[in-house]
Amino acid sequence: MTSITPVHSESVSVSTEANKRIELIDMLRGFALVGILLLHHMGHFNMFVPPDQPIGPFSPEFDKEVARLMRLIFLGKAYCLFSFLFGYSFWIQFRNQQSRGYDFGPRFAWRMVLLFLLGNIHMIYYRGDILAFYAMLSFPLILTRKWPTWIVFSVAALLISNPYFIVRLIYHLHNPDVALVKHTFGNFFPEIKKLMINGPFWELSWVNLTKGRISILEWNWYQGRVFQTAALFLFGMVAARINLFSKTSAKTWFVVFIVSFLILLPLHFVLENYGLWSEPGKFRNLTRGLLGPNRSLIQMIMMTSLLCLAWNVRPLRNALQVLVPFGKMSLTNYMLMGLIGVFLYQGVGLGLYRYLGSTLSLLVALILTVLHIIGSTLWLKRFKQGPLEYLWKKLTWISLNKKT
Repeated sequence: MTSITPVHSESVSVSTEANKRIELIDMLRGFALVGILLLHHMGHFNMFVPPDQPIGPFSPEFDKEVARLMRLIFLGKAYCLFSFLFGYSFWIQFRNQQSRGYDFGPRFAWRMVLLFLLGNIHMIYYRGDILAFYAMLSFPLILTRKWPTWIVFSVAALLISNPYFIVRLIYHLHNPDVALVKHTFGNFFPEIKKLMINGPFWELSWVNLTKGRISILEWNWYQGRVFQTAALFLFGMVAARINLFSKTSAKTWFVVFIVSFLILLPLHFVLENYGLWSEPGKFRNLTRGLLGPNRSLIQMIMMTSLLCLAWNVRPLRNALQVLVPFGKMSLTNYMLMGLIGVFLYQGVGLGLYRYLGSTLSLLVALILTVLHIIGSTLWLKRFKQGPLEYLWKKLTWISLNKKT
């Protein structure tokens, strides 16, 4: 009996510690999803149309300040964290299968085909989908899954520097009359905006899947998100390889926050003041596309550091744990919030964009966030996964070979 007890205690301790690490990742994912949800509601799910019959006590000036504050907290940072955790989760899955003697790469490629299909279903009603975009950019994870960690990190660092903009800058210096960045994604918006306001839904869906997709892809390219997202996937994989969230102490997270803040200061100054020394349409575009994603990355690191510090304080951890079920069901919640948002705001649904400014939209988003969290918590008390997570997993492992 005495020889068995220590082994049992150790296994329980290891299991408990592993669960805490998994909960931390789900909490971070849930926090990122909350930020995405709040911003999407305030933008009326890509309508970006101010209310023409505003209701409520909030003035347009107050709405602008609320919107500015939410963008300051979440814009770019929530998306970066969500993307980072995508790469992190890939490595966890790859490592688990590798320990069983199975290469998860080909199966992950099939999993991304499924994600692309889910993204297209999402895009039928919401043009701003990121699932299909993630699926298209997942190939660096598959390609580098067996590479040494230092090489993966180097590739990620190269991608986050946005090589395209660097090449364009060099070309522009020798050809100053050539436009630094060309884009046409705004050309589609008047047509899409008209359909979002008046419908019909079937026509809006078709435009979302065609012209809407082109405009979103071009916008992501112009904003530097193509290279940024691929880099964040790889950074996430590196973080999982080095067990970042299990080995990093609270003291280290504090140091990371301070160092990141000191790096952010000059970067933020340049981005906020580039208009003073650059001509419109030239170096301004370069600065935004080249340095903007890096600022978002640094801000994401700061935000993650604060969340990890809070996770080490028991009362704060207890408060943050409500986000764990929400993050665990991120796929289901993400697609559901798009469906609800389009129905609430766009003309094919209730058309509340006419009446709700940023502040009231934020309040609606907060109420829905609470309902999402409650629904996720109740669901996971009965089931191990969310409905779409379960379906995605089942289809991922579908095979005629029962051993896989």
